[in-house]
Amino acid sequence: MRQVGTVVADNGLTATVAVRRQASCEKCGACEFGSRSGVEVEVRNEIGAQIGDSVVIELESRAVLTASVIVYAIPLFFMIVGLLAGPSIVRLLGIDVSTDAAAAVVGFVTLVVAFVGVHIYDRQAGPRRYMPRIVRVAGLDDGPECDGV
Repeated sequence: MRQVGTVVADNGLTATVAVRRQASCEKCGACEFGSRSGVEVEVRNEIGAQIGDSVVIELESRAVLTASVIVYAIPLFFMIVGLLAGPSIVRLLGIDVSTDAAAAVVGFVTLVVAFVGVHIYDRQAGPRRYMPRIVRVAGLDDGPECDGV
């Protein structure tokens, strides 16, 4: 996914880029640009762009997909496992409760555990792991590109 923006702050290895939402991204839903008229994004500044430069920023589709799997699929998987294993776990613990209640409670607990695990992973991975980067100074023919990822 690519966007064109303007560097508003130079933070050394990173920069803050102001990006305006384009009409083509209004209904895409792949990022937060569709819900606002503009946003400031912290990006890796490996090319040394300066304040005021119009730049092309990019977030690889693979990074978006990986982040989506981590945030959505892993907790969902844990919840389903908890729902299926709940009655057996409650039976092993000797708790007398309906199978539906056991599935719901254990499913919810495993969902919470998964979200806590994702939060811990996010804090250890650091903010730069899924950070967009400046790929080049923008030219006149550069426009937004949304893969719909």
